Amino acid sequence: MYAVFTMVLLQSSQLQTGHLIFYSDNGQIMRVIPATSGMAGYQCQKCQWKRGRGPIPQRRDGYEIDVSGRYRLATKGIEGMAYPLLPDPVVGPKNQVRSEIMLHRDVGMDGSAGCLVLHLTPSEYQKFNTWISEAAKKDHQRKVPLKVQYNPKTPIQLLIKLVTRGNK
Repeated sequence: MYAVFTMVLLQSSQLQTGHLIFYSDNGQIMRVIPATSGMAGYQCQKCQWKRGRGPIPQRRDGYEIDVSGRYRLATKGIEGMAYPLLPDPVVGPKNQVRSEIMLHRDVGMDGSAGCLVLHLTPSEYQKFNTWISEAAKKDHQRKVPLKVQYNPKTPIQLLIKLVTRGNK
């Protein structure tokens, strides 16, 4: 299993939303979840290394979602289970540092301070926790590879139509 986070980066005062897509090893889409990273006004290409505001930086080597153990955090905005993204920290081309990047539920539905956040209700997030744990265990994975892809060439709406058509 592997995952791809895709979102269009824009300089906008409105929160941009993308999708976290989970794929099986043979390339089949397993799950598509609305997600975002960064805060409104900071979801642009040049803000990727802006700590506490910008979106998760796009890295050639990607990330890994550490599913070996979840962390229960009381931090405002997380307030529940979170999965660390590795490596931690990450260093940018001008030695900028971003650290403590996590995958978690978007509690306020208002973006993140740089984490990758899922737009799910508490019950949907609980189901996601169970699903990712079971899927990773089935594949004998402790870490799920994650690629961050901004401004994708294939719109997510097209991918969803293809998946929906294939599941009928």
